[in-house]
Amino acid sequence: MNCMFCGQPLIPGESQCRSCGRFINAYQQPAQPQGTAPAQPTQPQAPQQSQGVAPQQPVYGQQPQRPVQPQQHAYGQQPQRPVQPQQPVQPAYGQQPQRPVQPQQPVQPQAQRPVTPQQPAPQTGAPRPGSPVQPQQAARPAMTFNQQQPGVRTPAPGTPGSPYNSPQMNPQTGAARGAQPPTGGKGKGKMIAIIIAAIVLVAGGILTAVLLTKKDKDKDTVKTGHNDRTTAETTEVTTERPTTEYTTSDDPTTGTTTEYTTETTTTQQASGSKTIMMYIIGTDLESQWGEATMDIQEILDANLSDNVNFIIQTGGAKDWQNDQMIDGECQRFKVQGESLVELQKLGKMCMADTNALADFINYCKTEYPADTYMLVLWDHGGGIPIAYGLDELYSNDMMTVADIGAAIKSTGVHFESLLFDACFVCTLETAMSVKDNVDYMVAAESYVNGTGYYYTDWLKMYDTCKIGDLDYTEQICRDYMKVIHTYDMVGSISVLEMDKVDDVYDAYKNYVNGLNKTVIDGNDYVGYTQARNNCISYEYTDTIDIVTLANQYQNDYATKLINSIVNCVSFTDSDFAPGHGLAVYSPFEYIDYYSAARNMMTQLGYDQAILGFYDSYCSLRAAYQGGTANGDTGEDWYDDETVNDTVDPNYKPQEYTLTTSQNSKGEIIVDVPDDLWNTIETIEMGVILMSSDGNQGLMLGTDYDYFFDDDYNLKVDKPTAWACVNGSYACYVAFEEYDDPNDDSKWYQQGTIFAKINGKDALILVYYSNEIPEGQIQGYAYVDYNNIGEATPDFYQFTDTDEIDLVYPIFDGSGNSNYVANGQPFKYADMQLSYENIDLSGYSVIIWYNLIDVYGNTYETEGDIVQ
Repeated sequence: MNCMFCGQPLIPGESQCRSCGRFINAYQQPAQPQGTAPAQPTQPQAPQQSQGVAPQQPVYGQQPQRPVQPQQHAYGQQPQRPVQPQQPVQPAYGQQPQRPVQPQQPVQPQAQRPVTPQQPAPQTGAPRPGSPVQPQQAARPAMTFNQQQPGVRTPAPGTPGSPYNSPQMNPQTGAARGAQPPTGGKGKGKMIAIIIAAIVLVAGGILTAVLLTKKDKDKDTVKTGHNDRTTAETTEVTTERPTTEYTTSDDPTTGTTTEYTTETTTTQQASGSKTIMMYIIGTDLESQWGEATMDIQEILDANLSDNVNFIIQTGGAKDWQNDQMIDGECQRFKVQGESLVELQKLGKMCMADTNALADFINYCKTEYPADTYMLVLWDHGGGIPIAYGLDELYSNDMMTVADIGAAIKSTGVHFESLLFDACFVCTLETAMSVKDNVDYMVAAESYVNGTGYYYTDWLKMYDTCKIGDLDYTEQICRDYMKVIHTYDMVGSISVLEMDKVDDVYDAYKNYVNGLNKTVIDGNDYVGYTQARNNCISYEYTDTIDIVTLANQYQNDYATKLINSIVNCVSFTDSDFAPGHGLAVYSPFEYIDYYSAARNMMTQLGYDQAILGFYDSYCSLRAAYQGGTANGDTGEDWYDDETVNDTVDPNYKPQEYTLTTSQNSKGEIIVDVPDDLWNTIETIEMGVILMSSDGNQGLMLGTDYDYFFDDDYNLKVDKPTAWACVNGSYACYVAFEEYDDPNDDSKWYQQGTIFAKINGKDALILVYYSNEIPEGQIQGYAYVDYNNIGEATPDFYQFTDTDEIDLVYPIFDGSGNSNYVANGQPFKYADMQLSYENIDLSGYSVIIWYNLIDVYGNTYETEGDIVQ
């Protein structure tokens, strides 16, 4: 028998592998003597029951109706879901080859209102924590998969400092939702719950993380690198500093507005001239990683002609990584060829204030009038309602989508293009806010990596192109995707034609009005919730791709909605399977955000057809998920009538234990109640290697893979493939997956791998897709394994010299954990990630399943030993 970690032969009877030093024999089962049947696994002691009452078994009647037989599959193949709706009609897409949208299978409306599911006996052992995902703060991370201010966690809803409790986000430290691992007690069920709790807390920390690029700090010169950003070559930037008179505001905490004067403006009138206004709120992106400095150098490398006025306002950063910007203060500059000329010192002011943005636009319009204008907004970005603007010195001030539109409208300037070098801003709401003052918008549905847009090449094109030639907008997208792909990172970006936005809004309004008829009036809460669950939210902001939503849940207006988006999105490129160019706010996971989002949509003049559906659905979602069927949310939008007609007033979501049994072939199957198959949202499988004495478990991790037997029963079986690093199986925890049930080539999954990086506890972020089935490293985060979930980790880009050693969490029945390194460190330059067949023969493996339904209930097996 070989060691599963290093592959070398094991010496019988020895507990330690002589090649890699791992104490792996403790997790192997002794071989059975020839001629004897293998012994049946002994069931460890069941979890201690509260109040001495044993839980009842869930009712198990006839086999669930599953029309299509699911098959066991390799990672790149997609599992067949239990319920297969009918195939929808193929919508017409027009001429958009770059967006090969495949319609999803719709969920058919039900004829009757959903009833409260039959309640199996609740699990009384150690509880499974709820979803630990923290709502996202407005932030554009540098190289990120989760949007959050670095090092700061947005408080859970309902806690002090939560954005749900005030009109503005208030980033404060907060713990991840979910229970801490319980202590005490023995037995399989108890130990499994301990391990599961630890896994959930890990995933919670990841989902709220920020991925940031680590840069060398140098205050002496503005430095530049080439396109690949890997060269050590640098270039000094010279500047001209005109004399200015200025006054500064008081301390940042006062929030006072700066007044300033200048004697050195350079007013310019030019026929066919262009003015670019770039508003850079540096934040930690600049203070810690010098991202703004690098982008400014890219701008200087374009060596623009005098026909382009490029005006930059900087601020919002404690520490600028060059010698031209003043730490903690705001300034204005003009790009002249390859140099910067300072125009004004503004002192201390909040860059995230809409008045400051409007003042900058007015200044540029007055001092640098031109025939065409462009606005670039550079900073962290977020979903709805927060869209853009996080000032490192004024953390409580950020701009909503409505704020941005109002600021631009107040200036009277019409922009040929608006560029958001920020995350999660390519939404219908953003477009609706600025459509009357902008011709084209360039933005991303997903996060924007720390490299941000690459400015040099497209600026050269813009410098020489005729006014009205929009080829440069497509070049922005191509340059960005090319650069991030050189770093093995993933992302998305789109160009929207703003004169087509009204058509999208009207089509979406009709589509949502159709949802009112089927989901609310037609009582199809179950069908819509299942469809909405498979529309992966962009980094948990409750914004989802509109085409994906329309395909997942078809109605009479879905095809027209899809066509309107195809006409509006003039160009898009996305590494994410559900991405087609334009997202929309669709409340689902974070209902407590809805009040602030609703207020923003009201400011934008949204129709009651949209708000009414959101009101009713959020009310139902809150009633089921949070047990607020009696209407105690305290919100004006809460739809008591719909809730009272649909939800049992005493309903509370519960946690249940699912039992297992054996089929005729001796395979272990999960006893799933028939009704549950019709209401399942997600299925998750966990894998643990058990020690031979049953007192310890080595966690391999979790996946969204699962299996069925010949009779379509959910089967407990060992995984056939697993994440590997340099030939060793890693501890991998999946936290996000998207599957297109009509197209096996459209899927992706993200997860983390336990490791030590440069001798410190860490998590490695991994991305899988059909194009990258072997996986791709996206960065790493330092964490404290003993306090996972207590703080938001910052993710960094690897360097070739970083030292990596895989780590395996080991838990015992008393809640004690030990994180053991593999003992075979290697450099990142030598790291090889793969997804390979795994041979667990000879190992005692515990497999557990966790199922979640649309009503907020969780159903979990205690874990079964599979020999």
